[in-house]
Amino acid sequence: MLNSMRFGNLEQATIDAFKALSREIVYTDGIQPTELFPTRAEVENSNQSRLRQLPGLVYTYNANDHGGIDSRGQRISPQQTERLLERLIAPKAIHLKVGAQVMLIKVTIKRHIRTARLTTLCHGRI
Repeated sequence: MLNSMRFGNLEQATIDAFKALSREIVYTDGIQPTELFPTRAEVENSNQSRLRQLPGLVYTYNANDHGGIDSRGQRISPQQTERLLERLIAPKAIHLKVGAQVMLIKVTIKRHIRTARLTTLCHGRI
C-alpha cells in the first residue's frame, strides 16, 4: 500500500483501504502520530513547520558518524561511510527546540545479511 502511494500508482481498492482506516483517535501521552510523506522534502517541510510553531531558542545537534566493520570483517573507509550515510533518513545535523517531538532511529546491520535494517526505537519530546 505504501509503495503504491509513494509511486502514485493507487488503485481504487488501495484508496478504499486507506479511507477505511480514517477515524478519530485521542492520544493521551501528548505524542502526535508519525506522519508519512512520499519525499524527504515534504518530511523536512512538515518538521520545519512544527518547529516554527514552538517558542524558544533553536539548538543544533551535529551527528558524530564513523565507519565500522563490514560483513567480511573489513574496516569501512571514510568514503564508503559517507556513501552509506547519504542513503539514510537521518540528517547530519538536527535543529530542535524544547518541546519538539523526536523519533530515535537506529540502523542495525547483521553480519550474515548485507542490508541495513532501520528500526524505530522510541518517540519522545525534547
